[in-house]
Amino acid sequence: MTNISLEQSQKIAVAAAAKGAELGLKPLCITVLDSRASLRLCVNQDGTSIDRHRIAPVSYTHLTLPTICSV
Repeated sequence: MTNISLEQSQKIAVAAAAKGAELGLKPLCITVLDSRASLRLCVNQDGTSIDRHRIAPVSYTHLTLPTICSV
């Protein structure tokens, strides 16, 4: 199991925010999860909805579990 450091998590969040700006996306909630799907970092850009941080990890889990669990 690979751990991700806080510094690595911050670099990922900065890169994701830059990509979102490049694509002209609405404000993002960026969550970084470790290999256990545990939250390492959550960043809400100004203008995101108040509950966005609750949705992002769930969306990730729903997108990846079918791939991880496929036989």
